[in-house]
Amino acid sequence: MNAFRRGSTTRLLPACLLLSASLHAPESLSAQQDSESALLRLFVLDCGQLNRGEPVRYNLTTADVGNTNFSDPCFLVRHPRGTLLWDLGIIPDDEIERGLTIQPPEGGVGSNQSFRTLRSQLRELGLSPEDITHVAMSHSHADHMANANDYAGAIWIVQREEWRSMFSDEARARTVASGGGVPYARYNELELARTLLLSGDHDVFGDDSVVILRPPCHTPGHQSLMVRLPAHGVVILSGDLYHYAPERTLDRMPNAERTCGTPGTSESRARVERLLEETRGELWIQHDIVHYAELDKAPSFYR
Repeated sequence: MNAFRRGSTTRLLPACLLLSASLHAPESLSAQQDSESALLRLFVLDCGQLNRGEPVRYNLTTADVGNTNFSDPCFLVRHPRGTLLWDLGIIPDDEIERGLTIQPPEGGVGSNQSFRTLRSQLRELGLSPEDITHVAMSHSHADHMANANDYAGAIWIVQREEWRSMFSDEARARTVASGGGVPYARYNELELARTLLLSGDHDVFGDDSVVILRPPCHTPGHQSLMVRLPAHGVVILSGDLYHYAPERTLDRMPNAERTCGTPGTSESRARVERLLEETRGELWIQHDIVHYAELDKAPSFYR
């Protein structure tokens, strides 16, 4: 069951009522939902690049992947019932504005880079962080949550397992100097956010147009996002279910993800592939720098 959390207060949602409402919606409400879905927009934002040379971690070679670097996009979904920001970048906006646009990765090789702030791209769309009603990260790795505190005023949608790992005693003790993961100060304000704790999938706006999926393994509460665009069709944003496109075509995965429990990466990928087949949808592998270069960037959008 999903639950809302605000600080130390938890309020359970009546899942049976939500299900009943979706199954027995009056015709006028269904028509309203159809009309609202027609206004759905998906924007692709530039949140940086991870310069890497390590496809061996994914049981791939440089010859398999070509470009070994990773794109690091963020996405904005505009819906008549709210605005969802998906993933939050690799370098915090404040550091970019101070000129720190290229940084070494935590415990890795190469560099992280970002030359545009997330807030400046939102500004181009007439938005500020305060206008974001919902925020969700695919998972809590550093390249997906750099600007988390800027969006603590939105409803934060997260799996219970991910929330627990982010607010464990070990996580709270992390600093830039200590290493070992994302510094707690980078996202500590989320603890007081209006938080929707999930235990599975979630229909964000109640009309099946924007659905958070739970394909775990990369992290315990890893998420993907399915968007049903009225003209373009279904798009599933992968999170880190895949990193390089050849992982999908050659059926490869990182060794660490072969032993992460059940459901594991194989089961998670199989489930998403079934959804793609059923909906005739597209999988956008977020770190696939080749595909990312082909996407239309904001202020253009997909609808």
